[in-house]
Amino acid sequence: MRTKLSIPSILKDAGEVRRVFNEGGFERDAQLGLLTIEVADSRPATDSSIRNWAPGTLSQNIYYLNKNREILAKAHRYLRPDNTLAASGMPDPKRVWDGTNYLVVKV
Repeated sequence: MRTKLSIPSILKDAGEVRRVFNEGGFERDAQLGLLTIEVADSRPATDSSIRNWAPGTLSQNIYYLNKNREILAKAHRYLRPDNTLAASGMPDPKRVWDGTNYLVVKV
């Protein structure tokens, strides 16, 4: 797995990173098999106040990789045991490649 390390990162608000992620179709392309999702880390999500939480839900940080195994996006998700997503039902992007730079959520 590779990242474009020589490419600068630009801090953006979460809404802008989410917009680029959604418009870029990262989740759609992963579902179509055009991108690969790799789980970076996974742990039990024990906070039952998460919307649509169920016992066995996992908190995961994931990478979206192209065929060259370059990281195009990083996101967080709550994966339920039935393989659907809890919380908003969508991954929460943290870093997205926009074709020129990495856009990173500023905290």
